[in-house]
Amino acid sequence: MIAYRLAHQSALLARPDGLTTAGGEARWNSGGVFVTYMAEHAALAALEVLNDAGISRQMNGYELIKVDVAEHSIETADPAVDVQDHGQTRPYGDAWVHSGRSLGLCVPSVTGPESWNLLLNQRHPAFLSLTPARLGAYTFDQRITDLLK
Repeated sequence: MIAYRLAHQSALLARPDGLTTAGGEARWNSGGVFVTYMAEHAALAALEVLNDAGISRQMNGYELIKVDVAEHSIETADPAVDVQDHGQTRPYGDAWVHSGRSLGLCVPSVTGPESWNLLLNQRHPAFLSLTPARLGAYTFDQRITDLLK
């Protein structure tokens, strides 16, 4: 599976691979649980960044990262988990990371219905063998950035 993410230049200074993250709390993990969030399409990765636009309003300085993850190393989240309920998603994701049973976990995107995000377990041994490709600067169209003003 090819997966994408947008990484900000400031994050790339600290973690140039574009995949390693600081372990902050998110929908599918608690703080201190190291998960990389990827998207099935570059456009979905951009849409996911827009979720946080209200926090920083900084829509420049992103780079598109692509990685190919072997299908056999990915599992799909249990569809019974309510993706809107952090009380379900975080414990589920945390348990998945700590189990070490797979490199990737495919989860439904809340931002893009009928779309998927791929979580990568940074503690899984296969994580170190991933070869991310930095595809260059990602520029949001001005029609998008104008919406944030």
